[in-house]
Amino acid sequence: MRILMLPMFLLLSSCGLIYKQTIAQGNLLDQASIDQLSPGMSKRQVALILGTPTVQTPFEENRWDYIYSYKSDGKAAEVKSVSLSFEDGQLAQIAGDFKPGGKASVVKPEDALIEATREYQRELKAAEREREKSQDESSNDSQ
Repeated sequence: MRILMLPMFLLLSSCGLIYKQTIAQGNLLDQASIDQLSPGMSKRQVALILGTPTVQTPFEENRWDYIYSYKSDGKAAEVKSVSLSFEDGQLAQIAGDFKPGGKASVVKPEDALIEATREYQRELKAAEREREKSQDESSNDSQ
């Protein structure tokens, strides 16, 4: 039986019938997040919008680099990056694949996945708040 399984596995894997997982790495970058940035924002404000930078060097503390890569279905990885420069702790310059006020030309499947994930997280938070509220009410009623 094992002798038959090996050729079958090799045959199936060479046909591309094996599922290949989508891999997303780094900070999720999208045009909506970049549009929220504006010159003069503090490092803390930027971090609240984009998260902590993917690459931060001790030699250049006034530059933050955000990198996002997305690889799906055996295709080449798509890499997007944004570099932010700060002067006196304030956002001074944005460079990279996204520009503030830019328009996303096409809604990509990964963008839809990002938005669906964010919506799901919002729903979970709302459900958690509702559950806590009902627990508080039931504890107040029992007293």
